[in-house]
Formats: sequence, structure tokens, C-alpha cells
Amino acid sequence: MANFAYFDQLEQKINFFLTEKKYKEAFNLCKEAIVLYPDEGRFVKIKNRIEQAVESENEKIIQEKLDQIKPLWKEEKYLEILKILKALLAGSPNNNKLKNLYLKGENAYRKQYEKLKEEFKNQQRKRLNETLEKNPGQLLDELFTLEKENPGNQEVKNIVLEMEDKLIANKIAGKKELLESNKYDVIENFIDELRKIDKFSRRIQDLEQAIKTRKLEGEITQTKEYVYGGEKYLDTLMKLEKFDKAIQVCEEILKVNPNNQLAKEILEKAEEKYHRQVKYQTAEAILKNYPTLKTEYKQDKNKFIKL
Repeated sequence: MANFAYFDQLEQKINFFLTEKKYKEAFNLCKEAIVLYPDEGRFVKIKNRIEQAVESENEKIIQEKLDQIKPLWKEEKYLEILKILKALLAGSPNNNKLKNLYLKGENAYRKQYEKLKEEFKNQQRKRLNETLEKNPGQLLDELFTLEKENPGNQEVKNIVLEMEDKLIANKIAGKKELLESNKYDVIENFIDELRKIDKFSRRIQDLEQAIKTRKLEGEITQTKEYVYGGEKYLDTLMKLEKFDKAIQVCEEILKVNPNNQLAKEILEKAEEKYHRQVKYQTAEAILKNYPTLKTEYKQDKNKFIKL
């Protein structure tokens, strides 16, 4: 048999909690009653009334909070707004009004962040360009400090790379006379110094390649001039029958240009003619000195070797 007096007493207790706005206590007590007395429909109705009251109270609290943050929208304090809205959504995750406001805040904050980021980049570029113009020796220290104060910031890294490239270009422009000279050892030392700024710099790589190309072109030109002069000199030596000198010149040319066909041909002719020349000169010397040698032989045979 149902104890209606007890049910009335329990209902009064729940209503008391509702009057005091102790919704959690009222809701928990109501849930217990429904579990214990599932056939007593009044507690289901009370539970629905509690949920409506809680929803109404939440909406009231939410609206009060939204009214409080209205000035923040005008002040563009979007990050602070998002924190408040996030807390409200935790308590009311299905509130469409809060969801829409949160999306609005996110978009506003994103635009604000992009704007601030662009202003920051412009300020840093302006400051660093002034340093490059007035005191370039100080620029690397400032770039190091900037990167240290903004670790992992890709925008800052891009600015640093951009300014390093400008510094490299500035130094290259200041060494124009050197870079156009043939002082390749000094140029190489200068390029090594540039690499200390940025060892992966494309500008340095292009400069180094240009210097190597010019140096090689100069060496090729010198080689051609040397070979051409040697070929002209060979013609003179061969006409004067200075075959030993011609052999030396041919060998020098072939050291510089191993594929020089003319030098090879002349070398072969010069060696052949030189051997004949030496053989003839030796025979001639023997005939010329024969009478003297014959007399010396008669005087002292022991001075000569018999074959």
C-alpha cells in the first residue's frame, strides 16, 4: 500500500530545494524517488519541472554573462571573450546562441591575430632595415636576439632569413671591385666569411659559381694563348733546326693540352730529326778530331778502351 503521506513529505522537501534554487539536491532526491517508486508519477513531473527550472536559470546566467561581455566586443578583446564563451559552452554544450557567438569570436580573433602579426612583421622589417643601413655590423646580433625571443616562430624565421640575405647582398655590393678582379684566393676567403651568415644562401652559391666560371674561362683563355704562342714558336724552332728546344716546347704544350694534335706531330718529327742531328754531329766531331786522337793513341795506348 502506497504511503501518500511520505510521498507528500518527500515532494515538499524537493520543492523546498527548488525554492532555495538548490537544483542539484532537488534533482538527485527526485531521481532517487523515481528509482524507489517508479509507479509514483508525481516525481517524474517534478523531475521535468526541475530540468525546466535549471534550463531557465542557465539561460538567465548565460544572458547575464553575455550582457557583461558586450563591452569586450567593442574593445576587441576577443581572446577574453572566447575564454568566457568556452566556459559557458561547457555548461550548456547544445546552446546554439553560444555556438554562433563562439564562431564569431574565433573569426574576429583570427583576423585580429593576422593583423597584429602583419604589423609585427612590418615593424621588425623597418627596424632591421634601419640597422642594416646605419650599422650593418650590429644586424646579426639583433637577428639572433629576435629569433631567441620568438622560438619556433616561422614568421620570425622568415624575417631573419630575409635580412640575412639583404646583409649578404650588401656585403657583396661593397666588394664589387674585388669580385671583378683575379684575386681568387682573397675572393675565396671573402665567400667563406659570407657563409658564416648563412651557409645555405642561394645568393652565395650563385656568386661562387659565377667566380668559378670566370676563373675557368680565364684559365682556358690563358691556355689557348699559351698553346697558340707555343705553336708559333715551334714553327720558328723547326725552321732553325733547334730540334731539342722544339721537343721541350712540344712537351710543355702537351702538359697543358694533351690532345693537341699539332704538338704530337711536331714532337714526333722533332725527335726524329734531333736523333739524326745528334748522330751527325757526333760523327762529324769524331772525323774532325781523328788526327789528334790518332797521335794521342800512338803516344799512350792505355788511355783508350778497345771494344
